[in-house]
Amino acid sequence: LPQTDIERYRLTIVGETWEGWTKPAELIATSRYRERITFINRYVHDDEVREIFAQADAVVLPYHHSSASGPLQIAMSCGLPVVVTDVGGLPEAVSGYSGAILVPPHDPAALRQALLRVADLKGHHFTDHHTWAFAVDRYDHLFTAFLGKRKAAQGAVA
Repeated sequence: LPQTDIERYRLTIVGETWEGWTKPAELIATSRYRERITFINRYVHDDEVREIFAQADAVVLPYHHSSASGPLQIAMSCGLPVVVTDVGGLPEAVSGYSGAILVPPHDPAALRQALLRVADLKGHHFTDHHTWAFAVDRYDHLFTAFLGKRKAAQGAVA
């Protein structure tokens, strides 16, 4: 990020590193911006999650591979802007969510551009249409269509 913009950002990294992986802590320790970085390197309990997301202005999830993302779903349920990579089922997960910025995986330049854009979304709240009520409605339509076709097929056989 440009030096002139760095004051607009604070970085909070949340989640436990596994199998002795120390690279994130090492990079943070040597960063000239380490005073602007908070690293919560442990398992985060459910009762802490809401507060962490409540303090966020945006959520950035630069996955290289992913089929789904719990943090993405939580961020959208909080109405936060999100930057997420275009991998696995994530594009479908954010479809219709106007606070999402999709970037290609392994593309630092695109991620940088998205970070500059997401800073301008600070304070905006977005509606997440991917709620439990939405899921129930979609299943209801699916089952109704399936049962209707099944009854029609049974009637044709009789």
